[in-house]
Amino acid sequence: MSNKRPIVLNLISSLQMGGTEKLLIETLKQAKKSSESMFITVVINNCYDEKLKKELIQIGYPVYFFNKKIGQKTFGVVQNLIKIINKYNVDIIHSHNTGSKLWAILVKMIMPRVRHVYTLHTTNMLENSNRIFNLLHKKFIDANIAISKVILDETLEYGVENVVHIYNGIDLSKFSFDPLQQPNNQLNILNVSRLTAVKGQDILIRALNLCKQRGINFSCTFVGGKCDYDKENYDNIISLADKLYLSDNVHFAGQKCDIVPYLNKADLFVLPSRYEGLGIAALEAMAAGVPVIASNIGGPREIIFDDFNGFLFERENHEELADKIEYFYKNNDRQARMKQSAYDYVRDFDISIMCDKYLELYSLLAR
Repeated sequence: MSNKRPIVLNLISSLQMGGTEKLLIETLKQAKKSSESMFITVVINNCYDEKLKKELIQIGYPVYFFNKKIGQKTFGVVQNLIKIINKYNVDIIHSHNTGSKLWAILVKMIMPRVRHVYTLHTTNMLENSNRIFNLLHKKFIDANIAISKVILDETLEYGVENVVHIYNGIDLSKFSFDPLQQPNNQLNILNVSRLTAVKGQDILIRALNLCKQRGINFSCTFVGGKCDYDKENYDNIISLADKLYLSDNVHFAGQKCDIVPYLNKADLFVLPSRYEGLGIAALEAMAAGVPVIASNIGGPREIIFDDFNGFLFERENHEELADKIEYFYKNNDRQARMKQSAYDYVRDFDISIMCDKYLELYSLLAR
């Protein structure tokens, strides 16, 4: 197998509008352009965005939708995966979230020749799993990909040795930046993420309330929809904005496949997450020359540097977040420099770099 291009089956639970799902699609697009390897994708559950589904199919690799109902217990998933593995002579299963990881482990138990790669997309993933799941993780995963250094360190602390650090990447060619663009009188703020408690949009709204009280002229757009496992949070966020009389300043755009038009209008991107493995949305913002204010946690701490390409604030501290927004608003001379710094910094995060490292890892495992 040493000279053979590995055949990889990407396994994911759902295909909704989120960072993990969009990253998978962008990775496959890049692989189609630069690699002779074969990739198959399986979406397990009947939860998928129609636009993402169409985009995934159009790439040209084989795609299977199992349409399993969430929570349904059926061995048919394993049986169908084994059929696909035998049909294409798959070398590697790459699972991309917790649910798909468990199905891949079951397949690995039956077909030990198949190598299993798993991506850890956020912090606390092993901490939040029970002891049995962690034992299965260590035994039936051949390589773990940590998308940030903090996840790498955390994984090693849990005794997982077969882990490699590969930063997530983005398609830089999609984004542009005009360094001559002049600041607006109104500060245009953007947040892109599913509206879930983990992403901390409520923290941003409370900070915006303070900004309004301080006389800051701003508009804030939230791009993102409801999250299946946290549906109530969407309504709670909208209610909070109404309660604080921010309806004239805050706009909810819903789910969008293309965020470039929103980035082109933005002056500042805010990532107020309570937990974050890295922050693809933050990388995309910087690729468009938009500085980022983020919680001083995990992955964001690795890519955001105070007064260089953005600012960090203490997690949950909406008052400090408001202070950072106000500082940015009142210092037009620093805005231009920070925009250029953000744009320059993210050049090392092109998805082609990430994809090359993935292919290298696959080749090593398939020997």
